[in-house]
Amino acid sequence: MLVMPAKTLVLWVSSIIFIDQEAKPQNEVNNGPLRLLDISDHKDDSSNIEQFKKLRESASPVETAALDSFFDQLPPIPLSHLVGSWNGGFFDTGHPNGDFMKDISWIGKDFFSVDHVDPVIVERGGKRQSWGKWGLASLKEIVFRGQVTSAMVYDDQPVIDYFRFVDDKTVAGIMEGKNLDGPFYFYLTRP
Repeated sequence: MLVMPAKTLVLWVSSIIFIDQEAKPQNEVNNGPLRLLDISDHKDDSSNIEQFKKLRESASPVETAALDSFFDQLPPIPLSHLVGSWNGGFFDTGHPNGDFMKDISWIGKDFFSVDHVDPVIVERGGKRQSWGKWGLASLKEIVFRGQVTSAMVYDDQPVIDYFRFVDDKTVAGIMEGKNLDGPFYFYLTRP
Protein backbone atom coordinates (compact mmCIF):
# COMPACT_ATOMS: atom_id res chain seq x y z
CA MET A 1 0.00 0.00 0.00
CA LEU A 2 1.30 3.44 -0.95
CA VAL A 3 1.32 5.92 1.94
CA MET A 4 1.98 9.61 1.37
CA PRO A 5 1.26 12.81 3.30
CA ALA A 6 -2.05 14.52 2.44
CA LYS A 7 -0.27 17.61 1.05
CA THR A 8 1.74 15.43 -1.35
CA LEU A 9 -1.40 13.56 -2.40
CA VAL A 10 -3.22 16.81 -3.23
CA LEU A 11 -0.28 18.02 -5.34
CA TRP A 12 -0.04 14.63 -7.04
CA VAL A 13 -3.79 14.56 -7.84
CA SER A 14 -3.63 18.19 -9.07
CA SER A 15 -0.81 17.23 -11.42
CA ILE A 16 -2.85 14.38 -12.85
CA ILE A 17 -5.81 16.67 -13.47
CA PHE A 18 -3.53 19.24 -15.15
CA ILE A 19 -1.96 16.59 -17.38
CA ASP A 20 -5.40 15.27 -18.35
CA GLN A 21 -6.56 18.78 -19.30
CA GLU A 22 -3.42 19.32 -21.38
CA ALA A 23 -3.98 16.02 -23.19
CA LYS A 24 -7.32 17.30 -24.52
CA PRO A 25 -6.64 20.64 -26.21
CA GLN A 26 -9.74 22.59 -27.16
CA ASN A 27 -10.54 23.84 -30.63
CA GLU A 28 -11.13 27.60 -30.55
CA VAL A 29 -14.00 27.37 -33.04
CA ASN A 30 -16.24 24.71 -31.55
CA ASN A 31 -14.65 24.07 -28.12
CA GLY A 32 -14.41 20.38 -29.00
CA PRO A 33 -11.24 18.32 -28.91
CA LEU A 34 -8.73 19.00 -31.67
CA ARG A 35 -8.28 16.24 -34.21
CA LEU A 36 -5.94 15.59 -37.04
CA LEU A 37 -7.56 15.87 -40.42
CA ASP A 38 -8.51 12.70 -42.18
CA ILE A 39 -6.47 12.17 -45.30
CA SER A 40 -9.70 12.62 -47.27
CA ASP A 41 -9.83 16.20 -45.90
CA HIS A 42 -6.56 17.03 -47.65
CA LYS A 43 -6.54 18.29 -51.16
CA ASP A 44 -3.33 18.35 -53.14
CA ASP A 45 -2.41 22.01 -53.01
CA SER A 46 -0.41 22.67 -56.16
CA SER A 47 1.28 25.69 -54.57
CA ASN A 48 2.62 23.48 -51.74
CA ILE A 49 3.83 20.89 -54.24
CA GLU A 50 5.53 23.52 -56.42
CA GLN A 51 7.14 25.18 -53.40
CA PHE A 52 8.38 21.79 -52.18
CA LYS A 53 9.96 21.02 -55.57
CA LYS A 54 11.63 24.43 -55.68
CA LEU A 55 13.13 23.95 -52.20
CA ARG A 56 14.22 20.37 -52.90
CA GLU A 57 15.86 21.21 -56.23
CA SER A 58 17.63 24.37 -55.06
CA ALA A 59 21.21 24.52 -56.39
CA SER A 60 22.38 26.51 -53.37
CA PRO A 61 21.82 25.90 -49.63
CA VAL A 62 18.24 26.58 -48.54
CA GLU A 63 17.62 29.14 -45.79
CA THR A 64 16.07 27.57 -42.69
CA ALA A 65 13.62 30.49 -42.47
CA ALA A 66 12.20 29.49 -45.88
CA LEU A 67 11.85 25.88 -44.73
CA ASP A 68 10.20 26.94 -41.46
CA SER A 69 7.70 29.08 -43.36
CA PHE A 70 6.96 26.24 -45.79
CA PHE A 71 6.57 23.64 -43.02
CA ASP A 72 4.32 25.86 -40.91
CA GLN A 73 1.82 26.40 -43.76
CA LEU A 74 1.41 22.67 -44.41
CA PRO A 75 -1.55 20.74 -42.96
CA PRO A 76 -1.10 17.96 -40.40
CA ILE A 77 -1.01 14.34 -41.49
CA PRO A 78 -2.80 11.43 -39.78
CA LEU A 79 -0.53 8.91 -38.08
CA SER A 80 -2.06 6.08 -40.11
CA HIS A 81 -1.03 7.72 -43.41
CA LEU A 82 2.63 7.27 -42.48
CA VAL A 83 2.43 3.48 -42.18
CA GLY A 84 4.52 1.85 -44.90
CA SER A 85 7.96 2.29 -46.42
CA TRP A 86 9.17 5.77 -47.37
CA ASN A 87 12.22 6.96 -49.26
CA GLY A 88 14.06 9.83 -47.66
CA GLY A 89 15.94 12.92 -48.68
CA PHE A 90 16.97 16.16 -47.02
CA PHE A 91 17.13 19.84 -47.79
CA ASP A 92 20.64 21.25 -48.09
CA THR A 93 20.91 23.80 -45.28
CA GLY A 94 24.52 23.07 -44.39
CA HIS A 95 23.40 21.06 -41.34
CA PRO A 96 26.04 18.47 -40.32
CA ASN A 97 23.38 15.73 -40.33
CA GLY A 98 23.31 15.99 -44.13
CA ASP A 99 26.88 14.70 -44.42
CA PHE A 100 26.16 12.05 -41.79
CA MET A 101 23.11 10.79 -43.72
CA LYS A 102 25.22 10.57 -46.90
CA ASP A 103 27.99 8.70 -45.05
CA ILE A 104 25.64 5.98 -43.79
CA SER A 105 23.72 5.82 -47.12
CA TRP A 106 20.39 6.77 -45.52
CA ILE A 107 17.49 6.10 -47.88
CA GLY A 108 14.35 6.36 -45.74
CA LYS A 109 12.16 5.15 -42.89
CA ASP A 110 9.92 2.10 -42.46
CA PHE A 111 6.70 2.55 -40.48
CA PHE A 112 5.46 -0.98 -39.73
CA SER A 113 2.70 0.37 -37.46
CA VAL A 114 2.07 3.40 -35.27
CA ASP A 115 3.97 1.67 -32.45
CA HIS A 116 6.78 0.11 -34.52
CA VAL A 117 8.97 2.31 -36.70
CA ASP A 118 12.49 1.75 -37.99
CA PRO A 119 13.65 5.36 -38.27
CA VAL A 120 16.93 4.88 -40.13
CA ILE A 121 16.86 2.71 -43.25
CA VAL A 122 20.09 2.52 -45.25
CA GLU A 123 21.08 1.04 -48.60
CA ARG A 124 23.37 -1.99 -48.46
CA GLY A 125 24.08 -4.03 -51.58
CA GLY A 126 21.17 -2.46 -53.43
CA LYS A 127 18.68 -3.37 -50.68
CA ARG A 128 16.89 -1.50 -47.90
CA GLN A 129 17.96 -2.53 -44.43
CA SER A 130 17.87 -1.21 -40.91
CA TRP A 131 20.92 0.77 -39.83
CA GLY A 132 20.14 -0.51 -36.33
CA LYS A 133 22.26 1.94 -34.36
CA TRP A 134 19.48 4.36 -33.39
CA GLY A 135 16.97 1.77 -32.22
CA LEU A 136 13.27 1.92 -33.02
CA ALA A 137 10.59 4.59 -32.66
CA SER A 138 6.83 5.11 -32.37
CA LEU A 139 4.36 7.68 -33.68
CA LYS A 140 2.52 10.14 -31.46
CA GLU A 141 0.35 13.22 -31.88
CA ILE A 142 2.24 16.19 -30.40
CA VAL A 143 1.50 19.91 -30.45
CA PHE A 144 4.33 21.46 -32.47
CA ARG A 145 4.36 25.13 -33.39
CA GLY A 146 0.77 25.49 -32.19
CA GLN A 147 -0.68 22.66 -34.25
CA VAL A 148 -1.36 19.00 -33.47
CA THR A 149 1.27 17.23 -35.53
CA SER A 150 2.22 13.63 -36.24
CA ALA A 151 5.60 12.99 -34.66
CA MET A 152 8.03 10.10 -34.44
CA VAL A 153 9.62 9.67 -31.01
CA TYR A 154 12.85 7.67 -30.99
CA ASP A 155 13.06 4.99 -28.30
CA ASP A 156 16.82 5.25 -27.68
CA GLN A 157 17.71 8.78 -28.78
CA PRO A 158 16.67 12.24 -27.51
CA VAL A 159 15.17 12.95 -30.94
CA ILE A 160 11.70 13.71 -32.35
CA ASP A 161 10.75 13.97 -36.03
CA TYR A 162 7.69 16.09 -36.92
CA PHE A 163 5.72 15.49 -40.13
CA ARG A 164 3.38 17.54 -42.32
CA PHE A 165 1.41 16.70 -45.47
CA VAL A 166 2.67 17.92 -48.87
CA ASP A 167 0.70 15.49 -51.05
CA ASP A 168 -0.41 11.83 -50.93
CA LYS A 169 3.12 10.66 -51.68
CA THR A 170 5.21 13.38 -50.03
CA VAL A 171 5.77 14.40 -46.40
CA ALA A 172 7.92 17.25 -45.07
CA GLY A 173 9.81 16.63 -41.84
CA ILE A 174 11.79 18.41 -39.16
CA MET A 175 14.11 16.47 -36.84
CA GLU A 176 14.89 18.04 -33.47
CA GLY A 177 17.03 16.68 -30.67
CA LYS A 178 19.22 17.55 -27.72
CA ASN A 179 22.43 16.57 -29.52
CA LEU A 180 21.66 18.10 -32.92
CA ASP A 181 22.97 21.44 -34.14
CA GLY A 182 19.49 22.88 -34.61
CA PRO A 183 16.60 21.49 -36.68
CA PHE A 184 17.35 19.10 -39.56
CA TYR A 185 14.92 19.47 -42.49
CA PHE A 186 14.07 16.38 -44.52
CA TYR A 187 11.31 14.85 -46.62
CA LEU A 188 9.85 11.43 -47.29
CA THR A 189 8.35 10.12 -50.54
CA ARG A 190 6.44 6.93 -51.26
CA PRO A 191 8.48 4.51 -53.41
